Amino acid sequence: MKSRNGLNYSRKNSEKSKKFKAFIISFAAFIIVLGAISLLMFMKSLNFNLKNMLPSPDESTSESASQQSSSAQKLTGGINIAVLCGNTDGDLSFAFLIESDYEKMEAQAVYVPITLTASYGGVTSSLNDHFKNRGAESYVSALEDYSGIDIDKYIFVNEVQFKNLMAKFEDVTVNVPQAISGENSGGLNLNKGPQNLTSDLLLKYIKYADNTEKAKAFCNMLSVIFSQKNVDSLDKLFSSLANNSQTDISIIDFSNEKEKISAFMQAQGKFVPVDSLSQVIEVTQ
Repeated sequence: MKSRNGLNYSRKNSEKSKKFKAFIISFAAFIIVLGAISLLMFMKSLNFNLKNMLPSPDESTSESASQQSSSAQKLTGGINIAVLCGNTDGDLSFAFLIESDYEKMEAQAVYVPITLTASYGGVTSSLNDHFKNRGAESYVSALEDYSGIDIDKYIFVNEVQFKNLMAKFEDVTVNVPQAISGENSGGLNLNKGPQNLTSDLLLKYIKYADNTEKAKAFCNMLSVIFSQKNVDSLDKLFSSLANNSQTDISIIDFSNEKEKISAFMQAQGKFVPVDSLSQVIEVTQ
């Protein structure tokens, strides 16, 4: 009998405990619901709108444009570079002058005739002879004296180095104005119209095309090198150039210009061919 009474008493306590827990849970749920309703009513009274906490698409676009504009305003100045290529005889195969303008996101390139006569250091001779007899520095100084243009840096590569460097990139497309026969162009044969040139064909085309077409081909080449997709390879590009050329561009020079060059590439800056050096000189003066 004692055992039965104890069992009944335990069962009653268990039932009371369950009822008490259910009451606590129900009461807590009631408080939470009541609190939520009160909060919503309060927020409504303040004319609260969740959308006001998030920027509108127009605001986001405006902010992004503002940031881009601010970034663009930081890009000023430019750099003038003489690019030379020589053959195994020590003569120049071709030469170009690049004038960049970071603010305009533009770089002009013009072919510089290697037979052009200029004076430097008391010596008057062709630009080719200045280079052949006294090196790239003498060439740059003579060109500066002739043109009145300040040239910041120079890059010299021989023909083998030129082909090796350009072989690292995709073919360069040029629009050939008229068919080229190999008889007067170092064995170069090209049909009229758009042509994809390997590094070897590109070298020959720049050497034997007329001056205007040289500049166009050179600009197309620069567009391939400094395309948007090569931004992340800029350090590797400079390293390859420094190790396979003669240049006065130092690692410090590159570091100082890297941010601007990257921005130029990201913005898909334009390379504009100029027909003649005289046009560049007129603008400069």
